[in-house]
Amino acid sequence: MKKNWVWWLAGCLFVIGIVARIWLAARPTALWWDEAIYLGMAKWVFSGGALGYWEYFRPPLFAFVLGFGWWAGLPILVWGKIVALLSSFAVMALTFFIGERVKKGVGLIALALLVPLPTFFFFGTKLLTGVFATAFALWGVWFFMNKRYFFSGVVVGLAVLSRFTHGVFIIGLGIAFIVAWITQKKWSTWKKAVIDMAKLGVGFLVPLIPYLIINLVRHDNAFAPFIEASRVFTQYNNWVYDYGNWYYLQQTLMQNILFVFVLVGLWFFVVKKWFKKSEYNALLFPMLFIVIYFLQVAHKEIRFFVPAFPFFALLTGIGIVFLIEQSKRLVKYKQAIILGVVIISLCTGFFVGATVEPEAEFSGPKKDFYEFFKSGTVDDPKVIGTTPLFMSYTDKPYQPLRSWTLANKVYGMYGDVSSHVAIDMCDHPC
Repeated sequence: MKKNWVWWLAGCLFVIGIVARIWLAARPTALWWDEAIYLGMAKWVFSGGALGYWEYFRPPLFAFVLGFGWWAGLPILVWGKIVALLSSFAVMALTFFIGERVKKGVGLIALALLVPLPTFFFFGTKLLTGVFATAFALWGVWFFMNKRYFFSGVVVGLAVLSRFTHGVFIIGLGIAFIVAWITQKKWSTWKKAVIDMAKLGVGFLVPLIPYLIINLVRHDNAFAPFIEASRVFTQYNNWVYDYGNWYYLQQTLMQNILFVFVLVGLWFFVVKKWFKKSEYNALLFPMLFIVIYFLQVAHKEIRFFVPAFPFFALLTGIGIVFLIEQSKRLVKYKQAIILGVVIISLCTGFFVGATVEPEAEFSGPKKDFYEFFKSGTVDDPKVIGTTPLFMSYTDKPYQPLRSWTLANKVYGMYGDVSSHVAIDMCDHPC
């Protein structure tokens, strides 16, 4: 047992992480707007357009996964929670394995930071793309570190189809490879370097090309969803979500102060000249591009920063482990120190999480309102509504009222084929 202490502790952390997330997922809370949209997109795909609707500027993969379970006969809300939980487990597992590949104890510390991290914990049960896409991105990093460049490109491509902003990962991995090759100064290996880079690029395009072709046919522009998503993300409600350039870094440190050791990890990265090895660069450059991208975008929500957390946790683990190993006296107590870090991290994470106001339960009039059409079928008349949440709780066709400026036009088009107009004043103030 002493020899495998890292694995024993990691197993305990996995159990704590999964049990806590199952408890959170089982709580009866109302879905978010974006969650309902993805559920509506899922039904739209697998009902041939009879149910739900499609927002083309959203990435398609998550909706397809949700829709497949619904098409197979599973309750879509239950299946969605299962997908969310599996995604969380995948991110935790990949973070641990990547860290342990670097140095014994690094993965354990990274896992201890990630498991109770309030933002990762909370969004790990939401039917949103953040954690789902991050699992693919980390999988791509794992393949890259093991020099499986084609497969690395493929899964990073899937990450982009899950969340468009994850395109920064392929840029980060490409730069990681180029920097390592240049600093090694092995110019005679240029042919192999070109082939490896080509494998990464071709793999990345494999899942993307069919999607681009579909876009070209449907929208006359292969990149139409990317362009529209960028417009919505960078221009919509920025005045509400512009919290300043340092918002993400402040929030990250507030969730666990141990992240200050990221700076120590970066210092060791330079001192040990890890930039000469592409597998280590795969931890640094994707994180740098994530941070740079989100810091300069005005629309800031902490959920968008989820893909950066595993990398912060890994570099923190590197900083702590290598700091211990600089002292012969501390090395003797390495196991005890790491255990202490794990305990502190768990306590800090759960303490911060306990201060967050819990979501209101999905009950009372709100629940009655959204479940009023629960027994609907695909052949029923439409419901014209102000909120997409109806698509989550019923299989009755739904038509969004859109904005108040378009409401009269929408009602004129669909009023005769609809049975109800349902207005949630909380979503559309009069």
